[in-house]
Amino acid sequence: MGNIQDYVNRVKDISFDELLFNEVDVVILSLLCFCDFENCIPLLNSKHKITFENAYLKHLELHGNKQFGFLLGLKMNELLLLACKTNRYKNILVHSGYYCFDEKLMTQTSIYSCDINKKMTVIVFGGTDDSIVGWKENFNMILLRVAPCLINSKNYVNKVGRRKRNFILCGHSKGGMEAFYSATNCHRLVQDKIIKVYSLDGPGFSKEIIKKSNVKLMKSKLILLCPSCSVIGRIFENMQKPTIIYSSFHGLRQHDTLSWIIEGAHFKRGEKYSSKSDAFYKRIKEGLNKMDYDARQKFLICLFKVLDAGGNKTLLEISKHPHLSLRQYLHLLPEERSYLTIFFNHLASDKIIAKEFLIGLVVK
Repeated sequence: MGNIQDYVNRVKDISFDELLFNEVDVVILSLLCFCDFENCIPLLNSKHKITFENAYLKHLELHGNKQFGFLLGLKMNELLLLACKTNRYKNILVHSGYYCFDEKLMTQTSIYSCDINKKMTVIVFGGTDDSIVGWKENFNMILLRVAPCLINSKNYVNKVGRRKRNFILCGHSKGGMEAFYSATNCHRLVQDKIIKVYSLDGPGFSKEIIKKSNVKLMKSKLILLCPSCSVIGRIFENMQKPTIIYSSFHGLRQHDTLSWIIEGAHFKRGEKYSSKSDAFYKRIKEGLNKMDYDARQKFLICLFKVLDAGGNKTLLEISKHPHLSLRQYLHLLPEERSYLTIFFNHLASDKIIAKEFLIGLVVK
């Protein structure tokens, strides 16, 4: 057993021809989605390709060894740098980058493709970055809409999928959600080229979205991996039964894939979700079910007012100036404040959730 760094060191000289692309490799490739797309990754309409190593080193040259964001630790930089020194990852050809950031539409999407060898292309979908816009898009999904990031992802797969070679789709968190949606909603001729689809603790979908998706055709190719105390991966309905894996972290922090325990070329399997995860799932589902569409809309409007306080653009900025968000919350009208307090009090009223939330924030 070991962690992701142990895995990278163990497979550093093993090619993808010798050890096929697997679920652990998804973690490494997903991290590159947080790099500077505009300056480091050839864009979708370009025929240019760059090595994985050069893409990250270029980002490092432009931005230094800075933390990617409030929820994205410095260990991500360490792991990317380690991967760049290995024969397995450094010469992967990265291309077809797509990045969309639109404050008006409240969407953030990052996708790139990479040729891991002469036979296989992997399309990697990025999770939510540190931007408030990205998190607004996440929260907007409680309105049960098809978020812009899902449409962007499907269109990307349709365009890239016209190529002759087969490919794999993968992503962590929202990236995994985009991978599943793209696979089950892209053109049929493109679907035939998809070998596997990996979602690492990606959220689910509304029942309406699942009904309109071609889940039956793609189901055998969909792989959903969730930690035993998963919260994000249990939001809404899943297209595939999850495979439970173990993490070295506690509570909410298990969403961090760098904490997932590895055996061989796979994550260590568990048997079922923990009682803590079940408590989160039950409370969140109850809380959302009690809110009709109008109430959900008002909840989001009030939440976004708090997030936008003082012109904050990222979670890191909010963490540096928390008093601005608190002040904005206190300035909400009592009726507005109630939309937030009712939902969060519903969660916090469960002792398991309240305790686990605190432990998950401060203990690894």
